[in-house]
Amino acid sequence: MEVNDYNFDGFTDFAAFHSDDGMGVYTIYQIFIFNPKTKNFEALQFPTNFNPKCDMFCDVKVDKTKQTLSSSCRGGAKTHTDIWKFDPTKKLILSKTESY
Repeated sequence: MEVNDYNFDGFTDFAAFHSDDGMGVYTIYQIFIFNPKTKNFEALQFPTNFNPKCDMFCDVKVDKTKQTLSSSCRGGAKTHTDIWKFDPTKKLILSKTESY
C-alpha cells in the first residue's frame, strides 16, 4: 500500500500494488482516488481512449511539481514511460510517451 495525492487535488489517495505475474519485473498499481463529495475512494480507471505504451499503471512515480503520474514498462529492447496528467475536469489524459 502507498499513500499519496495521485490526482493533485489536496486530498489523500492510496494505491495497492503487487509484482506482475510474469517475471516480477514490474510493480503494478491500482490507484484509488478520494471523492470528497461522496467521501469514498474510487478506483482510477486506466483510460482506453489513448494509445499508451504501457497497458496498465506500472512502476508509478508521482511528480508533484509537474502534477504528473508516470508509468514505465519495457517492450522488447526499449523502456517506455507514459506521462499522465489530469485535465481541468480531473479526467486522466495521456500527456506524452517517452521511449529509450
